[in-house]
Amino acid sequence: MPFELIRQDITQLDVDVIVNAVNSDLSLGRGVDYRIQDQAGDYLRETLSHLTFHHPNDILVTPGFDLNTRLIYHTQTPQWQGGFNQEMDELIKVYERCLYKAVEMNQESIAFPLLSSGHHRFPKEKAIQIAMSTIQRFVLRHDILVYLVLYDETAYFISQKLNMLVKNYIHDRLEEPEMNLREMRVNLAHRDELRTRRSYSRIESLDDLLEHMEETFTQRLLRLIDERQMIDSHVYRAANIDRRLFSKIRNNIHYQPSKPTVCAFAIALKLNLDETKDLLQSAGYSLSSSQRFDLIIEYCIRYKKYSVFEVNEVLFDFQQPLLGS
Repeated sequence: MPFELIRQDITQLDVDVIVNAVNSDLSLGRGVDYRIQDQAGDYLRETLSHLTFHHPNDILVTPGFDLNTRLIYHTQTPQWQGGFNQEMDELIKVYERCLYKAVEMNQESIAFPLLSSGHHRFPKEKAIQIAMSTIQRFVLRHDILVYLVLYDETAYFISQKLNMLVKNYIHDRLEEPEMNLREMRVNLAHRDELRTRRSYSRIESLDDLLEHMEETFTQRLLRLIDERQMIDSHVYRAANIDRRLFSKIRNNIHYQPSKPTVCAFAIALKLNLDETKDLLQSAGYSLSSSQRFDLIIEYCIRYKKYSVFEVNEVLFDFQQPLLGS
């Protein structure tokens, strides 16, 4: 199942599990812990008063009570000590323990706040890098929906270099002078001629050409997977696509995907820009030079940013729809 970044109050989510970072004595904390205990109600506080951590690595499980979530995982998280006391490794293990616990309990979805970034004072850029990389590794091997919930917009996490490159790319493309109608027609005719030449160079017979022109999105997607000799599970996980959604696509030759779903498969299959445009066209979409989402996808494909999670970091930073489901 996929991994999603969202900006929301974690207490409002309808998920199987939310993770709560608590004090070792389970006293009422601040920030996320305070909101969770406040929204869950008196029954949660009463339950916690009867629980104890026997080991720092323990995960205490309670019902969600007045929250929409079924369960709450209460866990201790490390304090930032300058990075010299293995606290980064400890934070990785906290995420992993909670994720494995959810899988062992057959939970289908789990939501994390940005652990240790509050009163435990982890630098937010380090906290988010640890969260992103740990969750990404996990969802590539396990079928579980994972949310990383950012309560505010201060968690800046994509590299400044990549951020600036994308901003410049968008600015340059959006600021290009408008072409007059004659120039546009000439350019479109030239583009169509080049595409036709490429098509004939790739396809041996007219029958093949007609067959490929009539491909639905599902047919084209499955053909690309076969041509690259990839395994279905590797593809839908690399695309951040839910296994059940992929099954619907595979079993419906006329399935109509969303544009982010098509782009997610293009990233997972490491398509070049022309192949991406062809896949989009098979689903009735195109890339526009006037849309930020489209320009970000175009940039990432052009410069071979083939990690859907890295692409989603960029899209998230620019407040655009994320890839996957």
